[in-house]
Amino acid sequence: MLSDVLKAMNQLNNLRHKWVFMLILPFFGVIFLVIFSDIEKIIKLAKGVGFGIIFVVIVISLIRPIIGGLRSSFTYRPIGNLTVVDGAKGYILSAYGSIFLPSTIGGDIFRIEHMKKCAGSTRKDAFFVASLERVVGLLCLFMLALGISFLDLPFRISTSWFLNVLLGIIIGMCVIMMLIKKAGESSVFFQAVEYVKKYATPFFIFCVFILSFIFQCISLSVPVIVAYSLGGFDVATDIALMTPIIAIFSTLPISIGGVGVRESGYVGMGSLVGIDNEISFLCGLSLSVSIIISGLMGVLFQNELIEIRGRNLVTHESE
Repeated sequence: MLSDVLKAMNQLNNLRHKWVFMLILPFFGVIFLVIFSDIEKIIKLAKGVGFGIIFVVIVISLIRPIIGGLRSSFTYRPIGNLTVVDGAKGYILSAYGSIFLPSTIGGDIFRIEHMKKCAGSTRKDAFFVASLERVVGLLCLFMLALGISFLDLPFRISTSWFLNVLLGIIIGMCVIMMLIKKAGESSVFFQAVEYVKKYATPFFIFCVFILSFIFQCISLSVPVIVAYSLGGFDVATDIALMTPIIAIFSTLPISIGGVGVRESGYVGMGSLVGIDNEISFLCGLSLSVSIIISGLMGVLFQNELIEIRGRNLVTHESE
């Protein structure tokens, strides 16, 4: 029917508009930051980052998938067998996908397909495992940000202002969860809760939380290490306080892999406490580069996804 064709065309146009938005936003964000920053100073600061710091960032980038694979393997235990190696591959594919897909969690589409194939489970089970990890990881970011704010460190950011921002984010997320919950038993939120009730015990959730906390601490240490090398201890403490909040915002599906949003967040928050834009920009860029390094190995495993996709198409056609 003509109406069906028009509807499909409208959906395609909306999808294109979203992709254009998600591509243009980070591009102009980075261009804006570059225009209002001293390029020569950025280059000079980048050259001043020692080989030791670069080596540590690369090591962290390579360790991240291993720890993520360990967490994924443990989280999958109640419903299937997923090895640490396969879990690590899944995280590499997730980082690989986030280079091309919106937000830092966009690559989970690849990881879900990979876990489903390796564990021999359903896509629904893989989806809820990935969702549980992301929710617990988000909780770890809140706990990490709250814990850092109470440390006796020479912060130049007002901790009361920081706590108000954190409280605002929590309230906003609670409102969103309440709205999703109102959708009833068909909602993803309701099904996720039922999944947790069915498979998860308090000890199991606690172990997932500990693994997630370790994962977040190691992953988010990159900008703090770079800040310490460029600006010293005081700058590093402020960057440490900003990083969990910026990590939360970078999960929003408004840019590819959080690029642009992450750097803008560091520059914006850094300017409030007198951190040079160039230092803030390099801190944000270092985290983006670290995520990209983690995903580069996905080129080696992308053929597995192509094979999975091919088998799914054959199965669908035979039905």
